[in-house]
Amino acid sequence: MAAGVLVIRLVVAAAAPLTGDEAYYWLWARHPALGYYDHPPMVAWLMLPQVAGGYAQPFFLRLPFVLMGVGSAVCWWAIARRWASPAQARRTLLFVLFVPYLVVQGSTAVPDAAALFFLSLTVLALALDRPVLAGLALGAAGLSKLTAVLWLPGLLYLMRQDRRKMGLTLGVAGLVLLPFLGWNAAHDWAPVRFQAWSRHAIHTRPTGLLSYLGTQALVASPVLFFLAFRRRHDARLLLLGAVPLVFFGCFSTREAVEIYWPLMAWLPLAMAVAKDERRWVPPAVVAPGVAITLLLLVASLSPSVFSRTATGNGNDISELPAYPALAAVVRDFPGIVVTQHYGLSSALWYFSGRPTWTLPINLLGREFQVWQSDWQAEGQPGLYVDRHPLSEEPDVLAMLQASFRHVGATRTMRIPPAGPIERIFYLTPCDGFVGRFLR
Repeated sequence: MAAGVLVIRLVVAAAAPLTGDEAYYWLWARHPALGYYDHPPMVAWLMLPQVAGGYAQPFFLRLPFVLMGVGSAVCWWAIARRWASPAQARRTLLFVLFVPYLVVQGSTAVPDAAALFFLSLTVLALALDRPVLAGLALGAAGLSKLTAVLWLPGLLYLMRQDRRKMGLTLGVAGLVLLPFLGWNAAHDWAPVRFQAWSRHAIHTRPTGLLSYLGTQALVASPVLFFLAFRRRHDARLLLLGAVPLVFFGCFSTREAVEIYWPLMAWLPLAMAVAKDERRWVPPAVVAPGVAITLLLLVASLSPSVFSRTATGNGNDISELPAYPALAAVVRDFPGIVVTQHYGLSSALWYFSGRPTWTLPINLLGREFQVWQSDWQAEGQPGLYVDRHPLSEEPDVLAMLQASFRHVGATRTMRIPPAGPIERIFYLTPCDGFVGRFLR
């Protein structure tokens, strides 16, 4: 089963266009560092060998993450064999492989795949009484995504009766994380502050919790979601799953929660639900994930399907067919090309092969300026590319007017995809770059 899923995910990884986020991580790999402003460095480190070796095609960039996605399921199969029974282990493997959003992320190069794999490996190492391996894996999880810390209460519970194991595991993890923590300290803890509060627009959301629970039911599969809260489960699994769900549930009352943020909760809860021996449970749990797997396979082999899933201009998935056409326009522009979104800039850089700037409106935009600080761009013309007209973005217009001697008239570029939905981009020529972007 795992081998079959792996083959399908590899096909999708090879055929699907690179997303803006993946292109952003590809840029990270082109600029190796001990840390970055949006996430810890693991996602870039996993791409670094391919980028350095000249194998930057989507398949090779995604390969480690696809292997890790299936590897997480194998880890939980092994944990279930250790803690439960072979039958529950088989159901656990099946459930984890077909958690719907794990299926969606299973063929992409994102930090979550690495974080989930290393967290899973941490639990497996503790189950096998291998504290050094557990510490290495836990440190690697922290180098993958900061939200890995939400499993710490559950991991401490697993080690509560063996202080030596706890000390050794946490000590090794701390040593692994030390260079990243040093990089953060040298950058005034900007990444931690960005992730913890500066990126969040906090406000009261009366229906936030209901929306959060509804989306998590879709993320996990409705039957898995229902059974996870219906009966008494192993305390070890419940604590690992409950802490992330409760944390983001509280957060949802103040800000919208991205559907994949609590994804780590559903691995241990999948094993908990796998204890249910009723014959109807496995087909009901995995049916949504199987359907999504087949849809992704069809979509990757027929790019027009991406067009038909679009919900409007600006949707990242719906833009995928437009990136190569837009890159062809900016490739030969005799000056600097700039956008205001890191994903769009990264995609244009990847598909056009030419550097693309990002306005330093936020921390991620300022990261581009670090990479481009040695460019001799003063006096050059510019081309600003956006998903929205400047008339809707007065702050962006003001920055362009302060950074160029002249901002020209915006023209509309319509990119007809293979499907029925048209992509619209707005291109604004500028003259006389002053050398840096001014507010």
